[in-house]
Amino acid sequence: MWMNMLHFLLTLTFNIPASCHESSHHSPSSTSIHSTSTMPYTGRCNCTSVSITLPAQPERSVACHCINCKKAGGGSFSINYFIDQSDMTIEDPSQAMKIYSDPNTSSGNIIQRHFCSSCGSPLFTLSPKVPGKAYLKAALFDIVSKPESVFFGDKQEEWVSINLA
Repeated sequence: MWMNMLHFLLTLTFNIPASCHESSHHSPSSTSIHSTSTMPYTGRCNCTSVSITLPAQPERSVACHCINCKKAGGGSFSINYFIDQSDMTIEDPSQAMKIYSDPNTSSGNIIQRHFCSSCGSPLFTLSPKVPGKAYLKAALFDIVSKPESVFFGDKQEEWVSINLA
């Protein structure tokens, strides 16, 4: 029953079913990049070789519990911003950013996982299913917007609890 409620809320909030990067469902609408501040929002990988700047901090993020996000990020879930790729300004003076073509998706599409080759930090993911959009890793930023939804909740560890209220 809770999955039906989650599905309803995601459909209402994002106009999509509960899903993530490459499930058999649609992807969310872009995270709004609205803020009370007009200051740029810059995040960096762990070694600071790669920085990514957005025009402002997105209002919301998404918690993803898919197996791929868990493995890529080394944790029980990943917090992402779903944004327009054109909103990202990437600075990579040492050309540390590399791409892993990940074929291990529920849809069978190959997604492009961008990461820093110096420190291993995941940066963002691109999917052919949503051209022009990016799943930007919110952990790159010092201050992260609160998640307003969960993807792959059925893969969530039973001991994990995320307050979406």
